Amino acid sequence: MTTSKTENNIDRFLLWVPLVLIAILTGLLVSNKDVGNAILNTIFSTVTGGFGWLYQLYTFGFFILFLYFAFGKYSSKRMGSSKPEYKTFTWWALMTTSTTSAGLLYWSSIEFYYYISAPPFGAVPFSVQAYDWSGAYVLLHWGVTPLAMYTVLGVVFGYYFFVLKKDVVRPSTICDGVVGDRVNGWLGKTIDVFFIFSIVCGVGTSLGLGTPLVAECIHALFGIPHTIMLDIILVLCWTIFFATTLYLGLEKGVSRLSDIRMWISIFVIAYLIIVGPRAFMFNQMTDSIGMFLQNIFRMSFYTDPYAATGFPQEWTIFYWAWFIAYAITYGMFLARLSKGRTVREFVTASMVGGSLGSFIFFWVLGNFNMVLNKTGVVDIGAIMQSGGAPAAIVACWQNYPGAIILFPILGILTFICAATSLNGAAFTLAMVTTKNNTENPAKWTRVIWALLLGFVAITLTFLGTLKAVKTASVLGSFPLIFITIIMMVSFFKVLQKMGWEDHEQVNTDDLLKNKKM
Repeated sequence: MTTSKTENNIDRFLLWVPLVLIAILTGLLVSNKDVGNAILNTIFSTVTGGFGWLYQLYTFGFFILFLYFAFGKYSSKRMGSSKPEYKTFTWWALMTTSTTSAGLLYWSSIEFYYYISAPPFGAVPFSVQAYDWSGAYVLLHWGVTPLAMYTVLGVVFGYYFFVLKKDVVRPSTICDGVVGDRVNGWLGKTIDVFFIFSIVCGVGTSLGLGTPLVAECIHALFGIPHTIMLDIILVLCWTIFFATTLYLGLEKGVSRLSDIRMWISIFVIAYLIIVGPRAFMFNQMTDSIGMFLQNIFRMSFYTDPYAATGFPQEWTIFYWAWFIAYAITYGMFLARLSKGRTVREFVTASMVGGSLGSFIFFWVLGNFNMVLNKTGVVDIGAIMQSGGAPAAIVACWQNYPGAIILFPILGILTFICAATSLNGAAFTLAMVTTKNNTENPAKWTRVIWALLLGFVAITLTFLGTLKAVKTASVLGSFPLIFITIIMMVSFFKVLQKMGWEDHEQVNTDDLLKNKKM
C-alpha cells in the first residue's frame, strides 16, 4: 500500500523522460570516444561561437537587475514577515562558504596558468600584461556577474516562498504569469525537463572536474594508479555512501558534511595565509581589483570577433554557461537561507559574501601556486603536458609548508565537496520529479538521480578532455537562458499586479485568471 502511494506521488514524465534522454546521450558518447569528442567539440564551438554575444548580454542584464533590487523601490521590502531563521553572523557565514565546491578548489589552484600562458587581448604569454589580465579575469568570472544571476533569481524565489507562501521547486510554476494555464500542460513539462537537464549538465561538469582531482590525490597518497577505473570507483563510492545513509536514516550525517566542509575550508585558508607569501597575496589582490575595475566593461562584452583567439568562448562564455546551469537551483538555495531578510540585506550578503568566498580561494591557493611556478619549485606547464591539470594541482599542494598534514586535508576537502554536490543535486532532482510532499521525496528517486549523475561524470571523465567537461554546461545552459527570461517577465507581471506585501497570502493563480477584470 505504501509503495503504491509512493509510486503515485512520482511525476513519471519528469522522471523518465530526462532519465532516458540523458542515458541515451551518454551511451552514444561512450560508445565511440573519438566521435563523442567530435560531437561535443561541435556543440561547444556552435553555441559559444554563434551565441557568445547572447551570453554576454544576458549576464550583464542580470547585473543591472541586481543593481535595481539593491537600490530600487523593492530594496526595503522583506522576504516574509517572520523573523530571520538564522542569526546574522551565521547567515553571513553560510552565504560566504556556500560557494566552496570541488570546482572552486580545482580552478582556484590552476586557472591563472591558463590565462598567463594564453592571455586575452593580444598580450604576450607570461608577460606582465598576461599576469595582470589573469587577476582581473578571476574577479570577473567568480564575482559580481555570476552572483548577480543567483541573487536576482533568489529574490524571485524569496518572493514566491515567503510572501506568496508558495513552495516552488519547479521553474514552470513561476512562468505562469507569461504562459498562463499552459504551465500545467506540455509547455510546463518541457520547461521543467530542460531545468532537470541543466542540473545534470552543471553537476556533471563539477564532478567531471572534481573526480580526477580526488583520484590524483589518492594516487599521490597511496600510489594507486590514476586510471578511469579509479574515477569510476570514486563515483560509485560516493553513490553507495549516499544511498546507504538514506536507507539507514542517516540523512543528517550527509548534511553535516557541509558543516565539516565549511570548517576545513576556514582552516586551510587561515593556515595558508599564515605560512604563505602574504605580501605577494595581498599586493596581487589589490592590483587585481584595480585592473578589474578599470576594465570591467571591456571584459564583460569581449567576444573577440577579429583575432578570433577563442579566449572568451573557452573561458568567459563557458563560465557563464556553467553558472546559468546552476542559477535556478542556487537561487532557490540562497532564498531559503534568507527568510525574513530585506531584499537589500539579501542581495548585499549574496554578492559580498558569495564573491568573497570565491575570491579568498583564488587569492590564497592561486597566488601561492603562482609563486611556486615563478620560483621554479613546481613546473606547472611541464606537469600539465605530461599528467594533466589535476596532477599539476596536486604537485602544488604537495609543496605547501606542512604538506604531510595539509595535503591529505585538501584531498578530504575535495572529496567532501564532490560528495555534497552529488547529494544536493540528487535531492533537488528528486523534489522536482515529485508531485506532492516535495520536501521529503522518495528515497529511491534520490538514489536513481545520484546514479545518473555519477554516470554522466564518468562519461565526461572517460572522454578525457577539458572541452568535454565544459560542453556539458554549455549544452544544459542554452535553453535555460530563455526559461529564466520568461521567469523574470512573469515575476514582474505578478509583482506589478499584486505588489509586495509581507502579511498577506495571495493566491497567484486566481489573480492571474482575473487580471482582465
